[in-house]
Amino acid sequence: MKEQGTHPPRNGRFAALLEALPDAAMLLGRDRVIVATNEQFRSIFSDGHEVKGRSCFEVSHCRDAPCESRSELCPLKRCFETGEPARTLHVHRTSEGDVHTAILMRPLVDEAGELDNFLEVLKPLKIASAAASRDQLVGRSPMFNRMLQDLEIVGPTEKAVSIFGEAGTGKELVARAVHEISPRAHRAFVPVDCAALHEWQFERELFGHTKGAFPGAAEARTGFIGAADGGTLFLKEVESLSSAAQVKLLRLLETGFYIPEGATQPQRSEFRLICSSTRSLDDLAAAGRFRDDLRHQIGGFPIAVPSLRDRATDIPILVESLLSRLERLQPRPEVDPSTMEVIQAYSFPGNVRELIHILERACLMADGNTILPEHLPPDCRASGDLSSPKLEFEGDVVPLGEVEALYIDWAAKRTVGSQRALARRLGISERTLYRKLRKVRTAAAE
Repeated sequence: MKEQGTHPPRNGRFAALLEALPDAAMLLGRDRVIVATNEQFRSIFSDGHEVKGRSCFEVSHCRDAPCESRSELCPLKRCFETGEPARTLHVHRTSEGDVHTAILMRPLVDEAGELDNFLEVLKPLKIASAAASRDQLVGRSPMFNRMLQDLEIVGPTEKAVSIFGEAGTGKELVARAVHEISPRAHRAFVPVDCAALHEWQFERELFGHTKGAFPGAAEARTGFIGAADGGTLFLKEVESLSSAAQVKLLRLLETGFYIPEGATQPQRSEFRLICSSTRSLDDLAAAGRFRDDLRHQIGGFPIAVPSLRDRATDIPILVESLLSRLERLQPRPEVDPSTMEVIQAYSFPGNVRELIHILERACLMADGNTILPEHLPPDCRASGDLSSPKLEFEGDVVPLGEVEALYIDWAAKRTVGSQRALARRLGISERTLYRKLRKVRTAAAE
């Protein structure tokens, strides 16, 4: 990227433009130096000192090097290279702490059509926290931020959203976050656990029924569809719907009308649909277990929720957040640093849900006010203890390759969880680990 000098705003029109924007904004030169900002920007991102003439990364991140030096996308660099707007999400430093900020960078040209300045619009996200929080999505890892960027893009629209991820990753919390930043936030969010509904229950629970529609129906009941009118309908584990239920859901989505059990006249419900699944709908459709036309209807905008092992750097602030939510614990327990090391080394097949159970158990096991490694479940401790292996050798000095083979075999037997987690802890790629394990086991079989 070619660095050139900064051009001042022409006739003050850029300053007027910045103040007219509802969000925080700043004007940058090609050398990443701030030319001008609006009052909204100064109120959020100013550290009490003049920001004009300073670099954007110094003001926003308190760093002395650009974003790409830390493997983050620099929207100005991307904008400069493509000549097109660039969008990303960063954690920015503010007077109130670190904040997730959605960034939109636009190139500006001079009278000769040459690129000379960049307009950066910054929107802090209220649905997530980069520090411990009791009532927000919590995290700051690259995978978490990528998910947040998707939420920020699709949330304010009316588009259907499909959320997918492993069990226990918090897909319902993500669905609620989408609802909270949508135009429907003031209306109902109606969650439906599809896996908990038998086939005969689906239509009755979803569409409701009239009084006397069946034996025992002493009163009319509004179904989930009616309750979600004007708001958001969240279908959890939609992949568990039977073929008959899929047909009924498809009909509802295509027409917008439904008939409560016992009624004769169709009713209309206008809602935004969010679905979640733990399995790929594409794979299920290819196997003939999910309707392809329904998959297209509900696919909308896909959002991937990362597993906890893919965002292990978020575990300390998740632990702090989860402990703060256990209101019965007074005073709140502290986590010993050695305990945190063990927790971060665990692969968490049950994701955040499993972390919650581990912390609840540890709090019960702890006699004092500090959670120690011995208060964790055995599986968690076994996975988190790769230190000080007791390897004994007899005879002469052996080649390092043999020592490595013994250590890898020992580590694999001691680790509960995926090979990916073990590879990460050993500091090698998953493919390298697979190759080394195969070599060890082949040698053992000979």
